[in-house]
Amino acid sequence: MSLLSICREAAAEVGVSAPASIIGNGETTAVRLLAAAKREIFGLSRSAAWSALVKEHSFATTTGASAQTGGLPEDFDYVIDATAWDRTAGRPLEGPLTAQAWQSLKASAAAPALGRAFRIFGGEFHLYPTPTTAGDEIAYEYASATIVTAAGGGGQSGWLADDDSFVLSEELATMGVKWRFTKAIGLAYDDHLNEYLSVLARTIARDGGRATLRLDGPAGLGLPRLPDGDFPES
Repeated sequence: MSLLSICREAAAEVGVSAPASIIGNGETTAVRLLAAAKREIFGLSRSAAWSALVKEHSFATTTGASAQTGGLPEDFDYVIDATAWDRTAGRPLEGPLTAQAWQSLKASAAAPALGRAFRIFGGEFHLYPTPTTAGDEIAYEYASATIVTAAGGGGQSGWLADDDSFVLSEELATMGVKWRFTKAIGLAYDDHLNEYLSVLARTIARDGGRATLRLDGPAGLGLPRLPDGDFPES
């Protein structure tokens, strides 16, 4: 579904006349629908680490400064916790550190427990200690800020045209626009919001699947296994 179809469907469900266009339309209904659609895709995209938005990024270390060239991709939104690794050394990175922990490390000149630590600030990916060798591979997963697809196929961070489409659930986007628009025009919106939150919770729970919890440990990770069969009585 496109921006226009999402907004028109939401308007129809609320019971108001659906506008013929959204972008560039100065009519009050179109303006309010666009505002609701902007808020919805921003809020929805940040409500979970959606599998459709998660990507992997890797770069080679550079020397001379803690800020790493190529450390952040252009569409970076936020890093997925506990996914940053020094693949050359075969060990995880410590971080992302808080500002306080980062400054404490730099002031004490102590070595991080895991060998290398990182922090993201100033629009750059920083490593501590500053690398002394170039070319080590650092990799991590992140959430992309590209949440809208243009009709021509390019990615973008917001609505630019009526035929743009949302990367995530269009059903949720429509439901989100409906309750936000209903609130904006002063009508009761609690039922619409509760329905939206219910579907949102189920969608988040199912997104990307879930690991099977096993008493004998995850398969293939070389972890100790409990024996199959009954346990002996004590």
